[in-house]
Amino acid sequence: MAERVEGFNFEQRHGKKRVRVARVWKTKEGKHYVVEWRVSISLLSDCVNSYLRDDNFDIVATDTMKNTVYAKAKECSELLSVENFAIELAKHFISFYRQVGEW
Repeated sequence: MAERVEGFNFEQRHGKKRVRVARVWKTKEGKHYVVEWRVSISLLSDCVNSYLRDDNFDIVATDTMKNTVYAKAKECSELLSVENFAIELAKHFISFYRQVGEW
């Protein structure tokens, strides 16, 4: 949870909208499945250091978010729904970035 300073709320949402990603899967039978998703990311972060110490280390950059979407889509070897892809992204951001919360 964020550090408390009277009059300020340091829990902040930040994110990236409209990340377009396409993925093609080929089954063993030779069928192709093509999906195109428009992904939006909204992270709730503990970013008190950005305000109090001029330290942006705790902020996940928007380009990092976009590139994570591309990398995670490429890692998906099995056909999956957009909902399951969203779950995989959420698990990644929560586990990889300690400042991003599950609230």
